[in-house]
Amino acid sequence: NAYVEDTDGAEASISSFTDTLLSISYTYALSNHPVALLFGLDANLPTGHERLSEEEESAEWGESSDLFEVDNFGEGFNFGLSFGAMHQYEDTVVAFQGAYVLTGAFDPSSDLEDDELDPGDQLLLLGLLNAQVSSWLNVEWLMVYSYFWADKTEGTKTFQQGNQFMLGGNMTLAREPMTISAHLQTTFPKVNKELIDDAW
Repeated sequence: NAYVEDTDGAEASISSFTDTLLSISYTYALSNHPVALLFGLDANLPTGHERLSEEEESAEWGESSDLFEVDNFGEGFNFGLSFGAMHQYEDTVVAFQGAYVLTGAFDPSSDLEDDELDPGDQLLLLGLLNAQVSSWLNVEWLMVYSYFWADKTEGTKTFQQGNQFMLGGNMTLAREPMTISAHLQTTFPKVNKELIDDAW
């Protein structure tokens, strides 16, 4: 449920179920080897309210929501598949994972015709290194690369989000009676592209 009131006193609201997200994961540990294979399957079921009126869109963009903010009440059927591997060297863990998200088309507006949106698919590559440096110090490094295919409106490419490379790190110092954690993250995004036609 979302609600917003603008500066002129006009009100807009939307109340609906959101989409349903199903996730399945499986971990297979290789016998006699400190290696585990990771498999994941995710599906976004379009059970929410995707075709919003202008008034409902205003409410969705608003800042007032019940209990927590809802940024998206519904979209198309999305399907994600992931595969990874994790290896442990004594007190150090190294993991790699790749994921592909196939996004489905949906009609985001009930006020406009011929605006079916097909968001671009997404590829994710992740690398993680976790080291227990000592009994009281743990350090973790994370790298994530995201590639986005172009969005399409009525079959024509219109927009492409820039690829992103993210670096992050965590450091946890645990000494009784307290624990101190520090987190650092930075993202290197490429420029988004507005695609006028389907020329490329």
